[in-house]
Amino acid sequence: MLSSAVLGFFVETRNGKKSLDVPPAIVVLTIVGVFLYECLPLRAVGATPGKVLARLRVRRVGGGELEWRNAIVRAFVPAAVIAICVVLPPIRGVMPAVVAALYATAFAARNGRGVVDIAAGTEVVRLEGDRRSTR
Repeated sequence: MLSSAVLGFFVETRNGKKSLDVPPAIVVLTIVGVFLYECLPLRAVGATPGKVLARLRVRRVGGGELEWRNAIVRAFVPAAVIAICVVLPPIRGVMPAVVAALYATAFAARNGRGVVDIAAGTEVVRLEGDRRSTR
């Protein structure tokens, strides 16, 4: 976990090598933080703070406001990926790349809907009046 490496959560093992040891509280707070950053703003205004700045909104496929189910699933997918990365030591160090790849699936898809959108039944749209392209 890159953030843990920066914060210095290394311990020396019996064979003298250093390994990453993340306190459980940090793991839980990270996952809860990701979940809250995604879920609450999506349900309240249809966008995370970053999407608001980019003039994007998340809606149900075909239109309509997000329901709690959509927002929860959209928040759960990245939180679950982070949890899996933390639990599996071989991929802890590449967690940022794994999470980035999860979101990059939206750019690779013809319809712009990535794994997170497909799981949640959502799509990201640009607000009207913005002249930039949609993806």
